[in-house]
Formats: sequence, structure tokens, C-alpha cells
Amino acid sequence: MCNPEISVVMSVYEEPKEFLIQAIESILGQTYKNLEFLITIDNPEYKCKDILDAYCNKDQRIKLTYNKTNIGLTKSLNNAIGIVRGRYIARQDADDISLPQRLELQYNFMESNPIYSIVGSNIHFVDDNGKFIKRINWPVTQKYISRTMRKRNKLVHGTVLMKKDDLISVGRYNGKLKYGQDYELWLRFLRNNKKVFILSSKLYYLRQHQKSVSVKSAFHQSMMHFLIQKEIDFDKFDSGNIEEYLSLLKEKEKSYVYYMTSKIILRSNMETSLGYCKESIKYYKYNINTYLLFCYIMMNMLLRHKI
Repeated sequence: MCNPEISVVMSVYEEPKEFLIQAIESILGQTYKNLEFLITIDNPEYKCKDILDAYCNKDQRIKLTYNKTNIGLTKSLNNAIGIVRGRYIARQDADDISLPQRLELQYNFMESNPIYSIVGSNIHFVDDNGKFIKRINWPVTQKYISRTMRKRNKLVHGTVLMKKDDLISVGRYNGKLKYGQDYELWLRFLRNNKKVFILSSKLYYLRQHQKSVSVKSAFHQSMMHFLIQKEIDFDKFDSGNIEEYLSLLKEKEKSYVYYMTSKIILRSNMETSLGYCKESIKYYKYNINTYLLFCYIMMNMLLRHKI
């Protein structure tokens, strides 16, 4: 068998059976066929190993690797990068869905536009049942992406197709990071004069479900965006000490962290979302978006007779 052009890498931890199957089928059903699919099981107690073994026996493009202990997404991805054979590396999350033409369109774009190192796509947000929630339509001009990526992550991790050689040349994922590892990598690409593009087509279903983001992880993700922009030396800080990291932020930045956390957890935990919204206002009182979010939460809670 000749070497695949694309290596799809996916790490699994405790994703439900139905989500896992949909994610795998979405890759096996791609219109682009010259690929390998490396799945890392990052949980020795994972209950769906038999399903993964069955897929591996069914399709020779699938390769399984097993971590003896849970080492996290970042280290699992770096290990996978050292194994895969493709010229391009594509990401896939184990609870999301790639649309059938995703890899073909991304591969054709990269082959026709060799100046780019990464290509992503716009997305649909869906719920547990795959029901449409909302869509993301980022503008896709290079000027817009280069300007705005330094302020906010516009590139959804699961959508990307990357040149493996360029990924290795900029240093792979930062193994010190549990959150924001994708955003830190994108900024490193840009600092090394690598170009990033986002296809206007919506080629990925990103699932938002109650177990997908905890309050703690949402807060960490929001906070890490600022710290990554500041190019903090993470070796000097305790990764579990939130107060230590918060001390590095300005009051307005702290407000934004609480605001973004409130938005992220809104669907799954409205009461907690309200608390984070109040904290955001406490740190900075002049953000109209925070007040609009506060009013939205209050109205919904009143309608639900929760206050």
C-alpha cells in the first residue's frame, strides 16, 4: 500500500458510543480516500475499545494506539505526529462530524495554493442529537485572518488540515498546555510567517453538549487565550493555580474571561453562567455585550420560573 497523502488524527477519552461511531463514519465516508486514520485511546478504562477494534479489523486505513495512562490531548497528538505517514495531518474530534467532502476540498485547496500551511473551514454547531444550533461564518480573506487571529482564535481545531513538515518545523503542540494548545500553535505558525486560511464552506459539525465543556475547562480556555497572546513562560507557573494566572491579567481582560466563560456554559448551566456574568461586570462595567448577556440570562430564567 502506498503512503497516504492525509493522516487523520483523533484522540478518544470518554466520548459516548454514538458520538464515537458518527465521528469515525464521517472520516471513513470521505470522498477523498487516500488517507490513514490514527486513533489514540487515551483512557485505559475506555468502554468502547471493542468498537474501535472492530473498525480496525474492518478498514485497514485505521490504526489504533493505546496510552498506558491518560496523558491528555496535547501529548497524544504529539505522539501521533511522530507516527503518521501523510504529507498532511487532519484533525478530528471524537464527538464531532466531518462532512463527506471536507478532506477533498481541503486537500485540493492546499495542492492549488502551496503558500498555505493550514486550512480550516467554517462550521455548524449541533446538539446531542445532531440538531442544528447555529453556524459560524468567519470572513476568509488572508488579511482578516492574520489581523484577527492575534486577538481571538478563529480557527476551530477539529477542522484543520496542516502540512506535516511545517507543523514539525514550528515545534508541534506545546506539551505544557492543557487548554488553548491549538491557539498557541496557530500563533506560532503566524509568527514563523506561515499562512493560514479558512474555507467559507461549512465542512464540520461541532457538537455542543452538556458534557463537552465543564465550567473549569471553559474558564481555563478563556483565560489561556490572553496568556498565550502575552507569550507567558508557562514553566514558571503552576498549571493548577488559577489565581496565579489571573494575577497576570488586567481588569478588563479578567472581565472578558468571565464573560466568555459565561457564554460558553450558558446552555448547560444557566445559573452558573449568571454568576460568571456578574463577575465580568464587577471587573469592567463598560462592556455592553456583558449587559446584553446578563439581560438575556435573566429573561430566560424568569421565563423558566427559576428566580
